[in-house]
Amino acid sequence: MKVIGFWEYKPDDVNKVIERWMAKLKVNDPDFPKTIYGPYELFSPIFPNENRQGFTILEVEKLEQLAAISSFYVPLLNWRFIPILENSITVEVFNKWQQK
Repeated sequence: MKVIGFWEYKPDDVNKVIERWMAKLKVNDPDFPKTIYGPYELFSPIFPNENRQGFTILEVEKLEQLAAISSFYVPLLNWRFIPILENSITVEVFNKWQQK
């Protein structure tokens, strides 16, 4: 399953977040989800926020991987995860519901 992981942290913690991220890259722990896109930081004058925000697209084999990555960054970084469904799966589910 693919998920978008939106993250946020305080600007004062940038060096600590980078250190933690670099440590994660060295570990390559199978308990963590695989990063397939990103991380990318969001800068928008339309949605100003005092914290730094961004997103990463992850591939998850089991939900415990999301808990592992969240716990790894606590208390520096807050995550929110949203699953990404491929259109073929969405259409399949829709068709099943239509048949009922």
